Amino acid sequence: MDDFEAIYWFLNLHHQRLFLLNKKTSIKYKNKFQLVKTSKDLSNFLQSTKIPKMSQRAQLTLSKWLDGEWPIILTNKIPSPSEMLSIQAQGKRFVSWLPHLNGPILEKKDNWDFMLHDLMHAERFFHLPELYRAQMGFFQWLQDQSFQLTGFEWDYLRSDMNTHPLHALQFLKHMLNCQGLKYSFDIPNWEIINSPEMSDHKTQEINHFFQNYKSKF
Repeated sequence: MDDFEAIYWFLNLHHQRLFLLNKKTSIKYKNKFQLVKTSKDLSNFLQSTKIPKMSQRAQLTLSKWLDGEWPIILTNKIPSPSEMLSIQAQGKRFVSWLPHLNGPILEKKDNWDFMLHDLMHAERFFHLPELYRAQMGFFQWLQDQSFQLTGFEWDYLRSDMNTHPLHALQFLKHMLNCQGLKYSFDIPNWEIINSPEMSDHKTQEINHFFQNYKSKF
């Protein structure tokens, strides 16, 4: 299993889909893409070519991943929510490459869409340095807690929610309230995070807390 091979597969399959939508555009794209033979070729291609009908976020992730600027880990399986939490607490992110699976995968229509989903989440995780540090701190903090929680929302929070820490805390508090669970944490403004009293200043206090959070373990 190789990063270059996975990225090449993703782009080649995108080309096949593009051909069905627009043959003229597809031929122009193919003429450039068929020159790619090495990782260096692919890196140059990603940095110099706007890939038609592809999200700029996904293309940026592919480029940063291939050049080793973002710590993305290629896997040929679907990681569990606990594995996702652990790897994000380390400041990394999985991308699942599943060419051996056909048909729908979870809520995605096929293996290409599943990989695209992971690429988009990786971009949301890494794209802003300060937000990246805050997200990593949040996942470290979440891993340090002794929650006995189950269900879709809990899995979503710890594995598939790359966002501002305030949004994650709001989601967590709502989830706990819905389950009739009361927790008090040493987090700035925890008691008011779902109230009109929240302000930009208080949000920055939450950011600062997680940007500087150090795991207990």
